[in-house]
Amino acid sequence: MAAKVTALVAFLDLSVCPVSYDAMIFMAQAEMERRKTGADNLHVCLFGEVRKKSQYDEAEAEWRLWNIVVPAARLFGAMLSVTPGRDGFRAFGEMIPGDYFWPHRWQFQKYDAAQGIRRHLVGGLIKQAKNGEPIARPTASEHALRAVRKLAEGRKFVTMTTRETYLPERNSDAGAWAQAANEIARRGYSVQRIVDTSTALREGHGFAELNLDLRMAWYQTAEFNICANTGPASLLWLSDRPYVMMGAGVPAEEWDGLFVKQGLPLGESWPWALPNQRIAYGKETAETILAEFDRWASATR
Repeated sequence: MAAKVTALVAFLDLSVCPVSYDAMIFMAQAEMERRKTGADNLHVCLFGEVRKKSQYDEAEAEWRLWNIVVPAARLFGAMLSVTPGRDGFRAFGEMIPGDYFWPHRWQFQKYDAAQGIRRHLVGGLIKQAKNGEPIARPTASEHALRAVRKLAEGRKFVTMTTRETYLPERNSDAGAWAQAANEIARRGYSVQRIVDTSTALREGHGFAELNLDLRMAWYQTAEFNICANTGPASLLWLSDRPYVMMGAGVPAEEWDGLFVKQGLPLGESWPWALPNQRIAYGKETAETILAEFDRWASATR
C-alpha cells in the first residue's frame, strides 16, 4: 500500500513567475494537484531571485512579493516558506520523505519556461476546466469577512475596481467609471470603489487596495463585482461570486499573448465561469459598464 501523502509541496520559482497576481494561477493549480494526490495540506515554497520587470524596480518587486504573492498562498489555505535561493529548498526537499513535490521538475522551472511551460499562466487551468476538473477557489479569512460584513451594515453593494498604472491602454477612464458608479448608486446600490494599489500608495490611503485578504472579502461579500482589466481580476476569475471584467482584449497584442494563445478564444469567458460571471471585450465606457450592470441585474430578478 502506498504511503499516505501528508502534504503537497509546491515550489514557485520567483525568477520565472512575476511578483504579481499571476501567482494566483499557480496557487490554484497547486491546490488542484493537492486534491488529486489526496494530500492533507498544501505547502507553497517560494524560492529564487525575485523577477523584476521594466515597469517596476527592485524595491517595488520586493513589496509585491510580500503584499501580493505571499498573501495569495493564504487565500488557498496554504502553509508558506520563503527563501532567496534554490539550494535551501533542495536540501529541504531531501529532508521530508513521503511528501509529494509539485511540479515534478521543480528545480528546472527556468528551463521548462524556456520550453513554453509556465505554471503561473492560465493555460493549465483552461485545460483542466475543459476536462471537467473543478477549479480551486480562493477565500478570504473569516476575520476579514466579518470586518467587511460589519462595514457593509447589511447594505446591498457593488464593488468597482479600477486600474491606473503602467500600460496606459489598459488604464481606466476615471470619468466613465465615476459616471457609472453614480448611476448604479441611483439604482439603489452602495458602491464600494477600489482604486489601483499604486493610487492608494501615492495618495496615502487604502483598505482593500493594500490588503489582499480584505480585497477578497469585499469581492466575496458584494452582490456584484465590476472590475477593470487588471491583476486583481484574477481573484474574481477564480471565485464563485458574480462579476464582469471590463476592457478585455485591450491592448490586443498583450491579450493575445497572455490569454488567446493560452486557450481562451477571443470574445469568450473562462470555461469554468458560472452563469453570472463574464468577460466583456473592448474599451469600457460609462454606457458599457452600465449595460453589464443591467445585464446582471436583469438576470437576478
